[in-house]
Amino acid sequence: MTVVGQGTVDVPAGTYEDCWKLQVETFNPVEEYLWLAPNVGMVLLEASRTIPPDTAQVSRWELTSATVE
Repeated sequence: MTVVGQGTVDVPAGTYEDCWKLQVETFNPVEEYLWLAPNVGMVLLEASRTIPPDTAQVSRWELTSATVE
């Protein structure tokens, strides 16, 4: 994984600040990014790929609820 940024992420479970955005290295034509929130973990994962000739497929997994103790 490679750190590519830091920022705020809005998902159904809430707004998380200071999240690290990581690019996941894959061995296929899929681009994956995940966002890690301090004291929570992964709050968002996005994966996208282009299917020839010109179709884009995007998957998005979002944290929907969380309890931080």
